[in-house]
Amino acid sequence: MKFLKFRTLMQIVIAITVLFTMACGKGPSAGQDQGSPGAGPTPQEAPPANDADHQEAERQELEDPKKVAPFLFEPKRQVEVKRYSQPKAVVKKLKENHPELVVAQSQKFRVDQQNLKIDSKEGLITFSGILKVPRKKDERIELQCHFDPNAQWECGNMYPTNEKIALERRLQGRVSCLDTYRCNQVGLELFVLINGKLESQTFQSQKFEIRRAGSGDAEDYYEVAKPPKGFGKTNKPKSDPKVLEKPTQVDPPEENPNDEVEEPEVVEEVDAAEAQFGPDEEPMTPKEVEELINDQNSVVEVDHVVPLPKLESNDRFSITGADKIEPDKSSGVKEQAIGKHSGGRLEKAAALTDGGGAAGFKLRGRAGESYGTDRLVGILKAVSQKIASEDTTHLSTKSPIVVAAMSHKNGGRMCNAQKTSCHASHQTGLDADVVFPSLKPVNGLWDACKMVVYTYKDKRGRTRRSRGCARGGGVDKNFDSERFWEFLKLTTCAPSDPVIAMFVDKEIKRHMCEFVKNKRDEDWKNPKSCAFKALKVMKHWPNHHNHVHVRLKCPGNSKCRASNVDLGNTTGC
Repeated sequence: MKFLKFRTLMQIVIAITVLFTMACGKGPSAGQDQGSPGAGPTPQEAPPANDADHQEAERQELEDPKKVAPFLFEPKRQVEVKRYSQPKAVVKKLKENHPELVVAQSQKFRVDQQNLKIDSKEGLITFSGILKVPRKKDERIELQCHFDPNAQWECGNMYPTNEKIALERRLQGRVSCLDTYRCNQVGLELFVLINGKLESQTFQSQKFEIRRAGSGDAEDYYEVAKPPKGFGKTNKPKSDPKVLEKPTQVDPPEENPNDEVEEPEVVEEVDAAEAQFGPDEEPMTPKEVEELINDQNSVVEVDHVVPLPKLESNDRFSITGADKIEPDKSSGVKEQAIGKHSGGRLEKAAALTDGGGAAGFKLRGRAGESYGTDRLVGILKAVSQKIASEDTTHLSTKSPIVVAAMSHKNGGRMCNAQKTSCHASHQTGLDADVVFPSLKPVNGLWDACKMVVYTYKDKRGRTRRSRGCARGGGVDKNFDSERFWEFLKLTTCAPSDPVIAMFVDKEIKRHMCEFVKNKRDEDWKNPKSCAFKALKVMKHWPNHHNHVHVRLKCPGNSKCRASNVDLGNTTGC
């Protein structure tokens, strides 16, 4: 009895801790991806910013304990799960480039009226439904398993509650709730033995989605530092139609006669027909999906299934062949990045600490925002030190690599001091905002180009606004192209090709394409070269005129769901 009371007390303490950290935006918040950038516009356009109403709804959700951790208030809850389905066109494309993201589903059976119940107090998960197998009588099934409420909510020994059926060893399941006390991300796999062959289907609480991946950075998260005198004059590139796409739609603004960066006042309207994708839009049509997966200049975000535990194997109830089922494997790295970039958490975080000038970098972010996975911290340190060691003669007049924001120690949603603006990403320790290198010392973010404001009408007729570089306007004369190029190559071509994308404004990429094209020692047309890879990872995303957003792949642990993939095979230049 005393043990039960102690266990109940421990559950309450742990639950309150989880609730507090999630509500503060500094703890587990897997599943909170409503603010993800979603499917962005074409590479020519700025994506729509979130509506004020949408941001307010997000803020209220973060502050509502019943939405953050509903199992604290209602221990017994039903979670809707449905058969996971991927469009045929997407499956075909993924098989060519990323077969690990294809989920095979058996066609030999189906389950109707599926129902999943979770009891967090008793630590019990129950799955039921009507099993339909061709040429066999429909069968009502119910499977259960126990889990430890004080640990990860998962189990691989889900057996039929009817002992007679369980002893037949033809039904078994495994299930996982990735975001404990909320269970917005739940996955289940049901195994059925049919005519001596093991068949399986996967069920998820979230349906399959595909969208254009963006940085997830909040537009007004940073207060841009006022640049030193002399900033603002741009170096306009010489257009080469064979290499660069000729700028259209927006004329270059006149140079600022005062040679200073001003607040953007130029407003240009973009043709609404070009704004094809947006984060608050309805689900994409099959035509839009096909256009997206064939876009050579985009990074595609595919929602991966929830990672599942190992299927238990024993001689009494386990389904025949359970010992041959491969678990979701880990490469041996620590379980640090959990969930998705836009809905996850960080465990056993590594800290990036300011090591002074010798380290080659300095921190600009707010306190508590300089944490990441071992891989991210290691890469930033190594790259910064390498650049510093190769440029010792000029470091006194230049700015070191400035790291703005990474993640909180426990990951989760990261908001500004007023909590009026939150990054949708930066949740798993795999994202970092790095200030563009400058030929003059800077203490924070600075506009590396001439700014304009773009507006257009979205699909619902709403006016959208977003800041970005003036097309054809070039970059600021103090933009350090050489050091930025070294940063791109050293980061992208680190061991295991760790980078998914480097989000920058399209004008920054345009400039870098021209810069690299004129470097005769770079083999940038060779798909196997480092230069090719470094150009390819640069992807346009508006509001990245003052920093580059670095996004890394999952380091190899099984609970990381960062399924951002680049399906293109060109540099995008």
